[in-house]
Amino acid sequence: MKNKIFETMTIILLILIIFSEITIYDPLNFFSKPNLTLDYTIKGDRIQVNYTLSAGYYPMNMKMLIFGCYYNLSNISKIDKDIYIYYDPTYQSVGVSKIAAKAIVGHLISELKIRRYNGKVKVVNATELKELLLKKSISNKSVLIITQGAFPDTVYSLEYNLVKPWIESGGTLIWVGDMFAYYSAKKSREKINYLDPWHPREYGQRLFFNDIIIIPDKSYTSGDIDTEYSATLNLKFDYTYLGIQISEILIRNGTIIGKMSKDKTSIGLIPMGKGKIIIFGGRLFKAEDSRTFVEDVSQLLLSHIIDYCPDILDVKSYSLNRKEILKLDEEIPKVKYKSFLIYMFQTDIEGSIFNRWIINDKKSNRSGH
Repeated sequence: MKNKIFETMTIILLILIIFSEITIYDPLNFFSKPNLTLDYTIKGDRIQVNYTLSAGYYPMNMKMLIFGCYYNLSNISKIDKDIYIYYDPTYQSVGVSKIAAKAIVGHLISELKIRRYNGKVKVVNATELKELLLKKSISNKSVLIITQGAFPDTVYSLEYNLVKPWIESGGTLIWVGDMFAYYSAKKSREKINYLDPWHPREYGQRLFFNDIIIIPDKSYTSGDIDTEYSATLNLKFDYTYLGIQISEILIRNGTIIGKMSKDKTSIGLIPMGKGKIIIFGGRLFKAEDSRTFVEDVSQLLLSHIIDYCPDILDVKSYSLNRKEILKLDEEIPKVKYKSFLIYMFQTDIEGSIFNRWIINDKKSNRSGH
């Protein structure tokens, strides 16, 4: 007994000695954390922005983005839309493995929490999805993410389509997995029957777009040409074999968001009524693929390029050494835009520093850490 007490006291003493050595060596910065602060002043038709970046105890790489917004945004805590994630393991999935679908849910919830996304995040099953789509009055404040590569038969089939009216009334739909709108999944643990006449198949695209806008590649292709958005937001999803044809995006006044191959994009946006559809052009089979998808979705949601702030006005990258402090300033012309969104994020692997500010003529609002 005495020996155990002696061993315990020895270990505690060693820990205290090591801790004191560290704090004596660098007492001010042992617990220091990265910090980002911002202030601004109105100067006639321009806004003077002053910001400070502090690296804390470790080096870090940061990116600062300034977006022009066509809406008078006044509070960062109120602009984030509610997120609904469709996930129902009792229903069939296609183009997304069970592991990947489950990983999307877990990763997205934690990723948005780390980035301090202010909207509600809720997982819905097939029954709850139907209830959501019938509430068209809140669609303009909602984003729906389909994680299983097929709409469930509660909301979509050859006979009925609750999804399109919801989008047209203002909803935002984000799709990943197999061919868009090709299947109507059933409540079953059996694999989906690709030849079942129940499925809308190619006609599914016509139900939404009145035409075919996705022609699948015969092989697993990917894009290696960055667009302005993919380069600015560090988007990594590059599968294009189930992506939207670039020509179809341009015809429909859509947006090419992701990387490009010869004739497709890995992430494409098509307007539909008051809402929009965002399609990621590939299947997800591994958990690491789902992580790439989640990180890209998070960037789209936090930057608000898909709704309020589509114009990129400035992009700057900074590399800070340990304990380094940078004090910088920026001038933004006020013309054309009703407000501005500044988004700073850490570009290092496993980076967890994210800050956002809304700037207008009245005040600044900060979200992040």
